[in-house]
Amino acid sequence: MLPAVYFLLIGASPRDVYIRVSMYLNVGEGGAGAGIRQIDLETGRYSGDMEFFNLTYPYDGLCPDVRYWITIVLNETASQPLIWNYSISFKPEYLGEYTGYVIHSFKAKGSYRLTADVHVELKGISRIADSLSRYVEIL
Repeated sequence: MLPAVYFLLIGASPRDVYIRVSMYLNVGEGGAGAGIRQIDLETGRYSGDMEFFNLTYPYDGLCPDVRYWITIVLNETASQPLIWNYSISFKPEYLGEYTGYVIHSFKAKGSYRLTADVHVELKGISRIADSLSRYVEIL
């Protein structure tokens, strides 16, 4: 009886969840953009929030003031959604395409619709540059 109760108590608690959003950021003469390439989700793993971007395809010229941020939403119909807004601190120095990722960890349990939106702001105008969503189950 004790192992069954122990299993139920363990199963009832939220799990550590690790999300890695692989993306690209670009800025050129005609404007700025961004795109989400892939979302990886792992349970049982935790890492602090972090980001990494590297210049992949350089263009000629210095970069204007551009800002990027990402919104991750886990929406479960029976409760409040989990929303995480993250301002990407990376500031491109040169025109070009940058590839990298943003990592976020949290605790959750259940079935969700996971949506990631990457936003770009250039010359005071902001827009959603790309969005990706899928259903996930965190047991």
